Amino acid sequence: MTAALRTLLDFAERERDQALAVIQRHDAQVRRLHQQAEQLRSYHDEYQKRGPSATGRSTGAEMLQVHRGFIARLDEALAMQHTQLQAGQRELAVRREALLALELRVAGVRRLLERRDVRERNEESRREQRRNDEASQQALWRAGTQAHAQG
Repeated sequence: MTAALRTLLDFAERERDQALAVIQRHDAQVRRLHQQAEQLRSYHDEYQKRGPSATGRSTGAEMLQVHRGFIARLDEALAMQHTQLQAGQRELAVRREALLALELRVAGVRRLLERRDVRERNEESRREQRRNDEASQQALWRAGTQAHAQG
């Protein structure tokens, strides 16, 4: 039975380790998405500041339209990036919850193994005590029998 529990523990630990590796990859991906969003936001703000009206000179309507169109596309890209980032964060949270469940499973199997080991040690200790008690009783009996035979 203990061998089966040890096999179960090995399996649970491998499963947990695999889940942890997946979380680390997802965490790195979420960090990249966040960094990309920050870079896109920075580029958006910089482009907005450098717009045709920022120079103080008069600009044609066509230049203003091009600028506004590009800003609109940047806003769309930012919205898409934000959506991807939120999805990545939700996925990461779900995977962390699953990892927690796996960690609890590993801990439970370990506790069960420890209780079994303690119980086996206690049983072995009781058997050893019984053997010692029996040996002591036999020694006393032999000593009493020899004393009676000599007396």
